[in-house]
Amino acid sequence: MEETKFLYFGYGSNMLLKKLHNDGSDGGPKRCPSAEYICNCWVENYELSFGKESQDGSGKCNITKTENKSEVHGVLFSIPENEKTDLSRAEGANSNQPSGYKIIDDFVVRTEKGDKKTVTYIA
Repeated sequence: MEETKFLYFGYGSNMLLKKLHNDGSDGGPKRCPSAEYICNCWVENYELSFGKESQDGSGKCNITKTENKSEVHGVLFSIPENEKTDLSRAEGANSNQPSGYKIIDDFVVRTEKGDKKTVTYIA
């Protein structure tokens, strides 16, 4: 039986495969040790910002819809469905805390081979 996977749009520090592969053994949050790079991608009419404050007081990246003709570039990953809960927990999407991100399950990105429906997290 083939493992069910989902496509994930990573932007900011989540473009780094090493961070995404974190298995939690370094004390950081467990994410997606089985994530696989697919391709670079982008989303139109969004802007990248770093004004989001996290629980530890550091600045975090976010994307915001805009009317400007702008693009945010990121990376498309394939991730096993059974690792989605850990990714959501690491992004704070499983809590009611204002520092977390909200999961978007039908976020469309552009690739050189056409549009893809992905999962991403937005504050």
